[in-house]
Amino acid sequence: MLKACGFFELESVKNISSSKLHQIVGIIIGLDPNNTTHMRSLRGNINVMNKKSEENPLKFTTSNHIEQMMKLLK
Repeated sequence: MLKACGFFELESVKNISSSKLHQIVGIIIGLDPNNTTHMRSLRGNINVMNKKSEENPLKFTTSNHIEQMMKLLK
C-alpha cells in the first residue's frame, strides 16, 4: 500500500538511509524494528520493489500485492 500511495517517492523518504527507511516502514506496519527476523523480511520485500535490486522476488510477496493495491486506489 505504501508503494501504491507513493510513499517511497517522497523526497524526504528518498533522502534517508535504507536502514532508517526499513525502521520507519516497520513501525508504520506494526513491526518491532528490533526483531531481526521481521526486519529481514521487510528489507527483502522493500528490495523487491526496486527493479535494480538483485533480491529474489519469488521469496517475497510484495510484488504479488502491488497491482491489487493500485487497482483499489483508482
